[in-house]
Amino acid sequence: MTQKLVNSWNETLNVIAKVCNVPVALVMKLDTDDISVFSKNSNINNPYTVGEHEKIKGSGLYCEYVINNQKQLNISNALKDTDWNDNPDIELGMISYLGLPLSNADGSPFGTICILDSKERQFPPVTLGLLDSLKKGFEAQLKEISNQHLEEEKHHYRELLGFTVGLAHEINTPLGIAITSSSVIEEQLKQLQLTCNCSDGTFTNLKKAIDLLTRNLTVAAKKINYLQESYINEVTGPKDKCNVVKLCKEMFEVYDNNVFKEKGVTYEINFQRCKTHEIFTHSTSLRKVLIELVQNSITHGFTSIDTTPKINVELANCETYFEIHYSDNGEGISNECKDKIFTPYYTTLRSNERLGLGLAVVKKLVIQQLEARIQLIPTEIGTYFIIKIPTQLYTDKS
Repeated sequence: MTQKLVNSWNETLNVIAKVCNVPVALVMKLDTDDISVFSKNSNINNPYTVGEHEKIKGSGLYCEYVINNQKQLNISNALKDTDWNDNPDIELGMISYLGLPLSNADGSPFGTICILDSKERQFPPVTLGLLDSLKKGFEAQLKEISNQHLEEEKHHYRELLGFTVGLAHEINTPLGIAITSSSVIEEQLKQLQLTCNCSDGTFTNLKKAIDLLTRNLTVAAKKINYLQESYINEVTGPKDKCNVVKLCKEMFEVYDNNVFKEKGVTYEINFQRCKTHEIFTHSTSLRKVLIELVQNSITHGFTSIDTTPKINVELANCETYFEIHYSDNGEGISNECKDKIFTPYYTTLRSNERLGLGLAVVKKLVIQQLEARIQLIPTEIGTYFIIKIPTQLYTDKS
């Protein structure tokens, strides 16, 4: 969020507080397990401070109820209400409350917008209507910011793609010549060994050097080929109707018959919260996203764990998004790596000849091909990703 947006919201809250004749108007923001004061009106009788935060679970705050239940809360006098007469806001003198939930562009909770007073208030319907209008305006701004951020990411990937295409092209030609040359040298060395009186040790060292050269050139060629196949080549054509449940089952059955059996990996696909199994998307890209996530779990997550490796996929329909929850019980991602995992060419296994494109490919496909979003969710065990595909992309268009 930009400071410009926060300042704008502060001014709007100043107006709403004056119109409603209350000392306090707030926007509270949910940050994982904490709730904080994100924006406030400037009033000498407003006891809240921007940035002030506390754990939300079990806090007893008015806003905890609003966020947990995703509906309005209207308390005229908490001192007279047995459900609210010991909530923390009373310590600040705030006994009346009117609050509504605020949502992010993807439908997840952003926080709340609320007004409070130190005296008993019967907030009339017109006040609720005014607060609801403000809520819709703020949510529209959040959606606009989210869309801008998505476009910026798309632009970033287009620029990076252009650079990568050019780099791959420039490297491919001299690399191919170098591989051919090493093969010629190796063949000439064999012929020379038959006619030359040099010691066997000389030829042995030359053969080792050529083998090393050829092996590394081949590795480089494979990496360039993978780069072209995974990162440069894009899916073209219209979206198709994709049965995600069927896609997941078929893909995991293939893994189960091969890699999973070999490595002792188990899996579970849960679609109880999935009202519809079909979405309109690039099914090839979606399959590749899931394959890359599985490969990431196998390569990075299950290398040295003491329990049975397991992958969970949960599919769910929300009001505005189709969600794919992917998680494993592996080693997880360290705090220092969390901000880098989607960065192209970043890998913790460089010594294993990894190119560091797996999760970068995932994010590129999610943003550019699926027109969706992917998020790494904090978790105590393993790794947890959520992919959210907007509903307008999978509503039946037949």
